[in-house]
Amino acid sequence: MALTDVFGSDVFSTASLTAAIEKAPIVRSRLGELGLFTQVPVKGTSVVLEWSNGKIGLVPTTPRGAPAPLREREKRSAHNATVPHIQVEDCVLADDILNVRMFGSEDTESGIMSVVNRKLARMAQDIEATLEYLRAGAIQGLVTYPTGSTDANLNLYTLMGTTEVEVEFDFGTGEDVLTQVMEMVDAVLENLGNAPINGIKVICGRTFFRSLIAHESTKDAYKYQVSQFLREDQRNGFSFGGNTTIPVTFEEYYNRLGAVTYFPAAEARAVPLGDPNLFHVALAPADFVEAAGTLGQPIYSKSEEMPLGKGVLLHAQSNPLFYCTRPEALVSCTIAES
Repeated sequence: MALTDVFGSDVFSTASLTAAIEKAPIVRSRLGELGLFTQVPVKGTSVVLEWSNGKIGLVPTTPRGAPAPLREREKRSAHNATVPHIQVEDCVLADDILNVRMFGSEDTESGIMSVVNRKLARMAQDIEATLEYLRAGAIQGLVTYPTGSTDANLNLYTLMGTTEVEVEFDFGTGEDVLTQVMEMVDAVLENLGNAPINGIKVICGRTFFRSLIAHESTKDAYKYQVSQFLREDQRNGFSFGGNTTIPVTFEEYYNRLGAVTYFPAAEARAVPLGDPNLFHVALAPADFVEAAGTLGQPIYSKSEEMPLGKGVLLHAQSNPLFYCTRPEALVSCTIAES
């Protein structure tokens, strides 16, 4: 392929670049790995968050032939939330593709695509770091916007008029941590209602997790059963306080980008698992003409030729709104003051 034909080839088409960046070999952040969020593609740039005081209860029995009891009408409220717009750009210069080819091949186009893919992977990784920040906000009952955004973070507890459920953990001498874990599980179940659950993942800040594993009652629970627990690093997670029906796993979560810390060090969040509708991520379309009126995708990429034909500008973006549909089920765990 002639060098002059490169920038007008299909390599730089919107469809090719979007397909390539979707396949980019990025390292998923921890909350992304857990697969908590169900994708909900939307056609606009805002999402209506709606909630009600409706509750599911037992239907009283009535005599045969008698009229059925009228169900109480639900009072609904709503809030219009703007979907965050996350974008990053890089460029492929003429010098980047001069005499480039894949190792062991005379195929210039394949060599050019390798340069493009490498840059797309870096851009996708930058976007993933931002998405993880938004996920961390969602598991705390927040709708979070990237740093510097014109939109303010939304506290769903305040917005919905509900109270954040909190369980204090006392890691003092002589305290029984297992009893406190059971209290946390009870709080999750009471606030989850009839939603399905097959486990609880407790996402712990660094200080909270270290206090938990260092406590004498935690060590005693494993002392005579799995002594390996006392010898190995447990930050990737260990089971404690659950049962065969609802296992409970504690895991240290630490993520930081520059001066931005994703999660409070001295806190933890009990996250129920098993309900695909507990966490949603609304995906809005890109601000491209060809994407207008279409359902949103997780990530987009597009290119534009630079002035004087010196290269191609690569653009990537994602437009996700991460939120929890039942924030009262996200029990906050804090460390009691000594």
